[in-house]
Amino acid sequence: MGVSSVLIRQNTQSVRLGRLTLKNIATGLHPEKLLAGEAGLLGAGLLSQFASVTIDEPAGQLVLEGLFSYRLSSPQFSGQRR
Repeated sequence: MGVSSVLIRQNTQSVRLGRLTLKNIATGLHPEKLLAGEAGLLGAGLLSQFASVTIDEPAGQLVLEGLFSYRLSSPQFSGQRR
């Protein structure tokens, strides 16, 4: 999937995913949705903090693994530490 190049001003923020908080993450806010049905996008600033990122579509989960492992389940993405 391609997204047209859009310049977005970035800040460093803390990002909370369920019960997990990541600090000093590069974030940006788009003025409008880029994709239909979007409720926010996870970008490289956050995903690069993990050694492995797996989208398990059948289970409705995003699995983040690295220094620690974390699993987010949809639709509420209520974080469950493993």
